[in-house]
Amino acid sequence: MKVPESVKNKLISIILSFIGVCVVLLAGILAPEKTEENDTSKNKYMDNPFCVTFFDVGQGDCEIISCNGYNILIDGGESENSGKIVRYLKDNGIEKLDCYILTHPHSDHIGVAPYILEEIPCDKVFTTYFSEFNIPTTSLYENTLDAIYESGAEPVLVEAGDSFTFGDLKIDILAPVYESDDYNAMSIVCKVSYKEASVLFTGDTTKNVEQQILDREADVDADILKAAHHGSSTSNSEEFFNAVSPEYVIISCGTNNSYGHPHREVMKLLRDNETEYFRTDYDGTVYYFGDGINMTLESSR
Repeated sequence: MKVPESVKNKLISIILSFIGVCVVLLAGILAPEKTEENDTSKNKYMDNPFCVTFFDVGQGDCEIISCNGYNILIDGGESENSGKIVRYLKDNGIEKLDCYILTHPHSDHIGVAPYILEEIPCDKVFTTYFSEFNIPTTSLYENTLDAIYESGAEPVLVEAGDSFTFGDLKIDILAPVYESDDYNAMSIVCKVSYKEASVLFTGDTTKNVEQQILDREADVDADILKAAHHGSSTSNSEEFFNAVSPEYVIISCGTNNSYGHPHREVMKLLRDNETEYFRTDYDGTVYYFGDGINMTLESSR
């Protein structure tokens, strides 16, 4: 029996529609889920005059400061985060770093540094001075020094009392105060200020250094405190916390990390003072943004 042309065309249309639906469904199944790990597209926060991104890099530290066209990166975490950080920078229009602050030579802070310096042009790199008797001998540190040299960035050895400006953004160096064979104790501690907004970055500094910073009568008062050493009890003394008097605390740590960070003593300190805090293992990447007077804090989760 001959099938009428109109019926044949209708059957073809139905089949093509079915195939189209299958293609769409299959694409949805095969496409990578849009998560914080792979979604580095431009976000609303970077459009503000001042934005600090506390990037979730697991058990490590990474902060990105953007202020009226100036861009500063602090640490970055283990090397496995390199590609994600570079994508985030480029997707948000950051093609050059005005400054890269490497707080201290541990891999959970500077593991990404050689790759970042290879991929992103950088004007200055802030590092800690080590004498020939105390200089780190790891291949990572040596590769980082090579990367700084090959990038053409200006290496700047900073110490307590130094101060730098990038437009209206000010960076005051509060530590290192002294040389130590404990590289955590030689972390760069810096206060970043823009108008009325301020953030205190602490690396993995120790309680001893916190006390020395206070003894020097440095201005540590800040709106945001990046908890030292991922919320370890070897840092974050009550006296230092009270002097900073932060409105919020950011703890950068990995999910179920083997160190037990953040430690219960530090969490108790925050609860006792009724201080609001964000944890990158729970809250993901955290954004502090605004015009330097009216500021907002949001997390990605």
